[in-house]
Amino acid sequence: MLLLLVGCTEFSTPDGPERVRGALWVDGALVNADGAFLVVANSPVPCAADVVPDDPATDADETASAQAWWSAQLQSALTREGAALLTLWLGGTAAEGGDFSLTADGWMRDVPGGGGAVSLRVKESVASSRSGLVYVNQPVDYSLDTGLEGDVSAVVAADTAEVRFDVEGWSGEVELERCVNPALATVLVDQLVAITTLG
Repeated sequence: MLLLLVGCTEFSTPDGPERVRGALWVDGALVNADGAFLVVANSPVPCAADVVPDDPATDADETASAQAWWSAQLQSALTREGAALLTLWLGGTAAEGGDFSLTADGWMRDVPGGGGAVSLRVKESVASSRSGLVYVNQPVDYSLDTGLEGDVSAVVAADTAEVRFDVEGWSGEVELERCVNPALATVLVDQLVAITTLG
């Protein structure tokens, strides 16, 4: 049901409206700061790799394959042509919800009621490799903006969070799925950093 709700929701970007296809809320993303890591994207963003036990009767490592597939899906969501993704960091006791003021220096800081944001828009990309059924693209015309400022309000429930945001051309009111996988934030941030080193 959540996927249907997400698929019918739109958010605004500096380039116009986009349909929400991925929306996640991750608590405990950092070991040295309290807060929540949020993702809103026009691509599916899986929370974690499928749990697939390795079958000793086969040559393939099913567990490793599931992990590689998850990583490739995330990379595709960030590098495909037309990708639009906003990541938000809400500091302090974000899991309790409330109002947050995002500042240029608030990214990944442990400040209650504070936070930061990073956005990505890919206008053009070229296929550079393939991982299974997922093409991994190389963005050649993109905008990666850090230090965004704005306001966020959140109402957090057990499995979802209702989030309203208005951040420098990005705005919307979206239902996010609670994702119990702190590693997601590390993988996404690492891939965002990697984009700046491509080509």
